[in-house]
Amino acid sequence: MKNRHIITLAALILLSMTLKAQDEPLYEKFKKTFKQDYLNLELLTQFAGDYRSERVTGNNGFFIGNLMVSFSGSMDQNFSYLIRTSFIQSPAILEAALTYKFNDYLAVTTGRQRIPFNTEILIYEANTDFVNRANFVSYLAPQRDLGVLLHGNFGKSGFSYSAGAFNGDGVQNGNSDDNLLYSGRLKYLWEPDSHKMIELAGAGAYNKTRLAASEKEETMFDMSARLKYGRFMLSGEYLFVKAKQTGGLPELQSEGYHASAGYMAHEKLYIMLRYENYDPAKSLGTAEKNVIFGLNILPSSVAAFQFNYVVNTEESDFRFHQILAVFQISL
Repeated sequence: MKNRHIITLAALILLSMTLKAQDEPLYEKFKKTFKQDYLNLELLTQFAGDYRSERVTGNNGFFIGNLMVSFSGSMDQNFSYLIRTSFIQSPAILEAALTYKFNDYLAVTTGRQRIPFNTEILIYEANTDFVNRANFVSYLAPQRDLGVLLHGNFGKSGFSYSAGAFNGDGVQNGNSDDNLLYSGRLKYLWEPDSHKMIELAGAGAYNKTRLAASEKEETMFDMSARLKYGRFMLSGEYLFVKAKQTGGLPELQSEGYHASAGYMAHEKLYIMLRYENYDPAKSLGTAEKNVIFGLNILPSSVAAFQFNYVVNTEESDFRFHQILAVFQISL
């Protein structure tokens, strides 16, 4: 059974690699109809598989990773909008935001949106380097929330900023207390052409939450870098969280980071490698460390196949290795 899974995955990879670049008249027709300034329709469907010989949590099998529809566009008088929905998550409205742009230096966005903090969270689901975002992101990083965001560019310097205030309650429609989450991010981007790119970013956030019989304060910092030169890509990110809670509980420090590399072996084949570390409590030495080997295959401009082989360095036995695969259509 184990060999059958491996052979099937290998066959899918070889099949995808043999696909030639072809004209895509139907997709061009779709873009002319649904990719306009005033209405940009995006569809994302991801079908995924997860296999591990012996599991501690979860089950082997197939599932729908994402089924999303997005509407966005620019209107008269510098207004724009974004609505992103999911058919497999709750609540179904992932993002619903309205933006007014005063000029290149200042725009205001209100509504449910991605918090400007963690770089991996800000990447659209169809464009992630690996099947899953880094393991520490899901546990430590604030993701989407209701709030107000100020953002803009500093001319042609390559620097941009974003700063905002949010409820701090995630998907909840409303605020559970009188406190807010504050977040700010500064980014530098140098991209002279499609073969060279440097992106550096730093962010900070503060969140105070009222619990049943206590209060919790979280201070968060995030740093990231991404370099692209020719066929090579390097990226990394570090996230640190310090949490204080009243009621005599000790201060908790958590951190996570990843270092990733990629090589474009062919215009439709990317070879990826990542090391990631997530430590929920630095003083306890409970870090989870993974090495991930990845293949990203792009048979067309709308289709992609991702294959990841995950090795937990604390459980090096083959039985605990994980195989993840995703086939997606993104329009």
